[in-house]
Amino acid sequence: MVSVWSDVLERFNVTSKKLQEVKIDLKTVLSLYNSLIKYSEELRNNFDLYEKKGFEKCGIKEYKDISSRKKKRKLAFGETRDAEAKLTPRDKFRSQIYISIMDSLIFELNKRMSAYEEINKKISFFFGFKY
Repeated sequence: MVSVWSDVLERFNVTSKKLQEVKIDLKTVLSLYNSLIKYSEELRNNFDLYEKKGFEKCGIKEYKDISSRKKKRKLAFGETRDAEAKLTPRDKFRSQIYISIMDSLIFELNKRMSAYEEINKKISFFFGFKY
């Protein structure tokens, strides 16, 4: 996760500095947000690369869950274990942590970009450009 956050924060820092410029137009703001969204989507799809980097940095070969005891949840009356999803520790980390974080990041960027798109729709006729 350190490698992922390093890349995310580096890119967001550069973009943030550009967004804070005094003379920036709405078209550029939308372009920068769109770029961040695409970058975040690429990161989301590059889990294998960041997993490999993480293992190299830590010097470990497997997830901790593999070597720990399996926890069994107490079943309610009439409930069976057939309905439980059996994920590997890797898949569990990927789906419950990595993908979840990336999806939240992409969602928040889209939400912010949509606010700028609304403003652009309302005032673009003043400047004669469309995004």
